[in-house]
Amino acid sequence: MTNNEFEMLTGGCTPRPNEERQRLLAMARSRRDIASRMYVSPSGADQVDAYAWDLCADAYGCIAYGASPDVVISWAKGKWCAYAVSMREKVSAAPKIRMGPSAGHSVISHRWTSDEFIDSMLARVKSCR
Repeated sequence: MTNNEFEMLTGGCTPRPNEERQRLLAMARSRRDIASRMYVSPSGADQVDAYAWDLCADAYGCIAYGASPDVVISWAKGKWCAYAVSMREKVSAAPKIRMGPSAGHSVISHRWTSDEFIDSMLARVKSCR
């Protein structure tokens, strides 16, 4: 998340009460920690999923500083959709496996993205109020 995006989502908002804000920021830190471990994983699927964990961390952080959960979730869903389109294009453009049971599939098919995955993660963000 860029500073401009953070300002756009939280500008003029009143931060949550301290105890609630600290709880949300702890949730953001734990999601960011999961994402950082997934980014360095040798699994391409983990690396793709790490982006979703990062978006959830950003969402918790924005909500902690007073942003509307509905606005933040809509922003995160838009970012995920743009990311998903770019990953699907990469998967389509990658070379195909020539032999065996996976013949014809992309060599990076494990980097395919799912809308259901981000939806389930953002549903948890929304229920954290």
